[in-house]
Amino acid sequence: MRRKEGRAITAREYGNMLKRALWSKQGFDLIEQMGCGWNDGGCWTLAQGLYNWFKDVLMYCVYADGEPQHIIVKLRERDIFIDGDGVSSEPELINRMVEDEFVTGVITIEPFSSQYCLATANDIQLWQDISDRVTDFLHAEFGDGEKFLWNLSEPP
Repeated sequence: MRRKEGRAITAREYGNMLKRALWSKQGFDLIEQMGCGWNDGGCWTLAQGLYNWFKDVLMYCVYADGEPQHIIVKLRERDIFIDGDGVSSEPELINRMVEDEFVTGVITIEPFSSQYCLATANDIQLWQDISDRVTDFLHAEFGDGEKFLWNLSEPP
């Protein structure tokens, strides 16, 4: 774990660093090209960019009554999810979906299936060119995604 001002930086702080970068001027430039935000239509694009940058994560989807609502990445064997809001535990992610995104119904978080998502999600799209630029942007901002990921392995 890196040190900041004589103390260890927590996974939550790393998540906040990631969130600040994604919502910076450069991040907004990418959002404007999609016409939606990281958490409302651009989540697949962001998740794919994060997946390519981190390399050792899994893609997951939040479903409400079986319908795709939000795509995120998950650390392998850890209860840490990453999206445009930084890092969340599973209960935090579900709470955010209910409180901030107004998702209703039975909420589950399951491994991502692009075929199912393409067939059923109306508002979630993948902009591959922007996803590639997200990967490049994060690499330029933070360096190697696997090293950044290692620092997220502590509980949020």
